[in-house]
Amino acid sequence: MTIRRRAARLALLPLVALLIQVITVPAWAASPVNGSGSSFAFVAIQQWMSDVARLQGLSVNFQSKGSTQGRRDFAARLVDFASSDVSYQFPNGLGPNDTPPSFPFTYMPLVAGGTAIMVNIKDNAGRPIKNLQLSGPLLVKLFTQNMFSCVDPANNPEMYWDDPAVKADNPTIANSLPHIRVRPVVRAGGSGTTAVFTDYLYQLDPARVGAYMKGDNRNSACIQNPSSKCVDKICGPTDEWPDRADTDKADGSDTLAIKIQQGSGNWGLIGYAEYAYALQLDVPVATIKNVAGNYTLPTACNQAIALTGASRNPDGTYNLDNVHTHPSPSAYPISSYNYIIVPTEGLDPGKGETLAKFVLYSITDGQKNVDQIGYSQLPANLIKQGFAVLGQVPGHPAIPSDSLADTKWGVYYKSLKLPDGTSCDQEGQETKNDPPPQQNNNQNNNNNQNNQNNNNQNNNQNNNQNKNDNNNQNKNDNKQNNEQNKNQNNQNKDQKNNNANKQNNEQNKNQNNQNGTKSPNGTPTGNGTGGKTPTPGASTGAPQPGQNTAGPTAPGTNGPAEPGANGTTATGDPNAPATNGLPQSTDPNAPQVPGTPGATGNGMIDPALAANAAREVNTVASSAGAPWGLFGLALLLIAIVFAPGIVGGVRRLVRLSRPGGE
Repeated sequence: MTIRRRAARLALLPLVALLIQVITVPAWAASPVNGSGSSFAFVAIQQWMSDVARLQGLSVNFQSKGSTQGRRDFAARLVDFASSDVSYQFPNGLGPNDTPPSFPFTYMPLVAGGTAIMVNIKDNAGRPIKNLQLSGPLLVKLFTQNMFSCVDPANNPEMYWDDPAVKADNPTIANSLPHIRVRPVVRAGGSGTTAVFTDYLYQLDPARVGAYMKGDNRNSACIQNPSSKCVDKICGPTDEWPDRADTDKADGSDTLAIKIQQGSGNWGLIGYAEYAYALQLDVPVATIKNVAGNYTLPTACNQAIALTGASRNPDGTYNLDNVHTHPSPSAYPISSYNYIIVPTEGLDPGKGETLAKFVLYSITDGQKNVDQIGYSQLPANLIKQGFAVLGQVPGHPAIPSDSLADTKWGVYYKSLKLPDGTSCDQEGQETKNDPPPQQNNNQNNNNNQNNQNNNNQNNNQNNNQNKNDNNNQNKNDNKQNNEQNKNQNNQNKDQKNNNANKQNNEQNKNQNNQNGTKSPNGTPTGNGTGGKTPTPGASTGAPQPGQNTAGPTAPGTNGPAEPGANGTTATGDPNAPATNGLPQSTDPNAPQVPGTPGATGNGMIDPALAANAAREVNTVASSAGAPWGLFGLALLLIAIVFAPGIVGGVRRLVRLSRPGGE
């Protein structure tokens, strides 16, 4: 009997072990997830996939098919998430006709970037031109001119790189520009980068861009397929570049960048893609003229400055109209965000856990060094937006507190600095709220003529103070001194302000020892008392407490605006110390940052950059309270299994204790 009971208990031990395992392991295991979409963000996504696989053991797969195909795959439930540079049916009905998903979903910013204008042009000596400058209107002409010259060559002659319009933007290299045809290279198929770029071009010249997108049927050889998007919509921004004569197409941003890099012996090529590809392949990038009149590169800081002008749409994406026209002298006008699209219902919790952990890493520690591969970090308010979205994903881990977005991960964004040390966020917010006057070369020349003693400062405040070098040098001090001289006998009389002080001179002409002398530059040298101790409040050449002194230097043509008085911004303290800032140059002649041909981008970031975050995510994910109810159930089951043996043992001990027992 005893043997049978022991055998029964042993048979139940695996069941007990299984129950304990069920109690201590989550109800689901993290599952692989699949995504598709934007090639704009692919370099960063590729890096993050590698990081989470190494640090957290997560399996994330992503195919760079373009934003439009990614959105379509997601709507058809062919993938678990999508990456796109624009939303479904992006604003104003100017985008694609794709149908949004029938299930609940939402957007969240994943990374910021800039669309670079890449060129392959050789000067008359056969050397690559690496410092090309392009204004917005010229950019419109370069990308649309081939159709107009094909349809109507008499009024729109073929355009060459030594065209007068190109020379006007490039006076320093005008004689080196070659007499070679311009040939655009654009994206084939649906592309979010195309959508962002054409949105920028359309804002600059809606009439010309609209006519180009619509096409012209006077010569069918010039127009393979007029845009169908113009039938019932405004002909403008599009995710799919129409087929036009003398325009090449390339699948994906990587292929386009390689095509530009390889060049053409008969053409001078120009194309557009995310800045990361230009850095990887070391392709020359043109500087683009912003509304302040400066030519800027799509560096991380210049992107961040421009994107302070973005305004949030109801669906969580951002309107870029004010990004294209940001007034900062450093703003890069073709800057934008990439978004990840995730389901908020109907996703397997195991997949949801993997997806949420991947995105959580991407928007936190994954942002640390994205500036080194061509992107720009997310500000704290967009990281918080991501936290809110991830809280809606089925199976998500514990979400960090919003305070960490400000104090920990927001510092990556705040560390971005201009060469003079100004925070990019601060520069963007302040010039957006208080834009400097638009200035160009002609305006600068006028300023210099009116301000010969302060040449090249381009400073309106100093111009007003220095118009009359002698009479108005210490304008604010003299105003206070004039007021004091009316009622006090022991104060200076400024001999260069005789007209303003005529009445005081009459009152004081018979009083001795009351007039000081002036130095040649208008600064008082006497104390106003014939050598005696200065009367309190009298001018001694230095500003008295409460007097106004000359303010900070006002915004110049090529430099950022000085900090104003607009206070803190929506993204946190603009004066937070930098931890990882890399000065970014806006010099159009500065050499491009070299890349590594064929590199994937993974080796450009420190492999340990996200280790701490990965450990914290795992810690947070496993910090849920222990399931005491299940522990109690396990203990009850164990008691039931072993109860017969325990009772039998007690009975045997009782029998043994009796006389005559066993």
